[in-house]
Amino acid sequence: MTINKVRIHNIATYRSPVDFEPRKINFLFGSNGCGKTTISNLLGGYINSEHCEIVNDTDQILVYNKKFVESNFASQVKGIFSLGEDSVSVQSQVQELNLQIEKKRQDINRKRLKTEELENNILTGRESLKEECWKIQQDLGPAFPKALTGVRKSKEIFLSRLLEESQKSTDHIAPYEELLESYDLTFSSENTTYKLFELLDIQTIDNLQDNTLLNKKIMGSANAPIGQFIEYLQNSDWVRSGLSYLSKSDSKCPFCHQALPKNFEREIGEYFDVVFEREVGELVDFISKYTTFFEDVLKKIIDIVDTDIPFLDISDLKNAMVQFEAITNLNYEHLAKKQELPSHSIELVSVSDICQNINVIITELNSKIEKNNQISVNQRDEQSKFKQKLWGYIVKQAESLISQFSTLKNGMEKGIEGIEKSIFSCETEERQLCETVTELEKNLTSITPTIKAINGILKKFGFKGFKLGENESQSGTYKIIRDLLFNFVKALYLC
Repeated sequence: MTINKVRIHNIATYRSPVDFEPRKINFLFGSNGCGKTTISNLLGGYINSEHCEIVNDTDQILVYNKKFVESNFASQVKGIFSLGEDSVSVQSQVQELNLQIEKKRQDINRKRLKTEELENNILTGRESLKEECWKIQQDLGPAFPKALTGVRKSKEIFLSRLLEESQKSTDHIAPYEELLESYDLTFSSENTTYKLFELLDIQTIDNLQDNTLLNKKIMGSANAPIGQFIEYLQNSDWVRSGLSYLSKSDSKCPFCHQALPKNFEREIGEYFDVVFEREVGELVDFISKYTTFFEDVLKKIIDIVDTDIPFLDISDLKNAMVQFEAITNLNYEHLAKKQELPSHSIELVSVSDICQNINVIITELNSKIEKNNQISVNQRDEQSKFKQKLWGYIVKQAESLISQFSTLKNGMEKGIEGIEKSIFSCETEERQLCETVTELEKNLTSITPTIKAINGILKKFGFKGFKLGENESQSGTYKIIRDLLFNFVKALYLC
């Protein structure tokens, strides 16, 4: 049994391929870091690489190195032994019950997958219904645009309203020609009721303008050994930027590539302590909250600007929106710089004045809307009645489509209900089995006296390197505990 050939490439220091054919006895030597340990780890199977190859005529290669010691002389030796005939019998029952529990869980998972399949069938059917009903809207929408305001831009909204209307009873379905004539009379006026615009939340805006973390220089702990030196150089952010490269630099400075002092990584870790990480986390949370809030504010303003209300002049609001967007974009840049360089202090440009001005403009627009709504109040009832007639007509056009979907949905829901009952039954049986296992495990023969007796014998005869202890992960079994592991493993490796 020999190793015929070894090829090592693209691991550790072996950037170029190295091939050699070992003899019966081989002596590998070289300076620290040249790759001796890498070869032993490769031969022992502790590392794997598609670029490496070992040609041999043996089933297993044994390598005695540090990895071998760590794997075979751990603080808790593999192998747990049950004590007492009663324990063996009970544990056999527990194993059998656990197999039954696992089968129950697999059955439950299969049933849940089936319910998901049925739920997906409902969703697929609903999507099909949505597309078909949208065709009806495309046919009728151009003829009755004002009567279908709010549902013509979204397939989902249109379908939801259609399904809602289909639940209402309708005694008379008006013909299309009657609806067309009635629409011209009911909606002939330019006066239409509009919703009022929402004002900006000035209090929240003012609260987000000031945060102590923005002015604070967020730096590491001055109590750390390296802390005062970093603060003296005022390069906390520069040092922090190199942390992501440190673990990949092979104990060398990621910037100048010189060897790092001993314990350097630990001292850096002590400098960027829990307080630093917490403050950076709070800063990130604040920036996210600030950005999300003002993006929503801008969206609200844009929605007002894009609203098609013919009697409103929104030019002043557009100009104010441009100013608001410019200020917030500048603040976003300041916040991005603060997040990148926490040790720098920043001050945000206030948007309070421009937001108050926007609220003044919105209030003026709302005043005009209120006046228009008062004029339109007499037409409101007739328009509402017409919309009910129109929706009754639309429901009639989609009647067969809705009926097909309802049949599909009811069938799927009955199937889901039956499976859910079966799942409940399986879960009840699983729970009962688990309770039985728990009771059996409570009745396992205690091994504590046996452990004490064996440990007493070991101590009496001078065996101090190990002792027995109860295994917490499985009742009724024990484990071997070794003392002085560090010195023991180190001695094994140095022998």
